[in-house]
This record gives sequence, structure tokens and C-alpha cells, in this order.
Amino acid sequence: MKTSVYFGVVAIFIGACPRIAVADEVPKLDYRTTCQHTGQSGVNVQACLAGEEDSRESLVQEWAQFDPADKTRCTRMSTNIAGAESYTELYACLRAAKASKSLPKD
Repeated sequence: MKTSVYFGVVAIFIGACPRIAVADEVPKLDYRTTCQHTGQSGVNVQACLAGEEDSRESLVQEWAQFDPADKTRCTRMSTNIAGAESYTELYACLRAAKASKSLPKD
């Protein structure tokens, strides 16, 4: 009886924290909607899509190199900007976080 309660609590916890549970994979972002919205301001939609796809490919290749806390923080930041989701913003955030760790501490 105690075991089934334990597994039930664990299942509820994991279900309530989906971003944490999948932190080892590049998140799936709806960058197409973001690019379509930027097209309304005169930005080339095809160039935006190509840039997002390039950023996603870079993230897939480098994902394991980034600190888990930075992945969580940057993913939240890149998905909470007025509903816009961007691999380019996520990649820039992660690279900045990684670079900041190598700066002198004075």
C-alpha cells in the first residue's frame, strides 16, 4: 500500500514539472509563430525561420555542454517574452551564461 502511494506522489510531481523532467533535451519551441509575427514588422519571415532552424541545430549539437540551471533559466526566459518562443534567444542566453562563467572574478 505504501509503495503505491509513493509512486502516485512521484507521478504527480513529475507531471507537474514537465520542463524539469525533459531538461536533457532541447525543448520544442513554436518559433514559426514568432517569425510570422516579426514578418508583420517588415522582417523577412524566411530569413527568420532559417535563423531559428540554424540556432536549433546548434543547440542540439551543444546542449550537453550547458549547465542544467542555465538551461532551465534560459528556456523560461526564451519562452516567456510576450508569448514569443525563439531558439535564437535561447542559444544566445546559454552562450552568454557559459561565457560569463569564464570571466575573471574581480
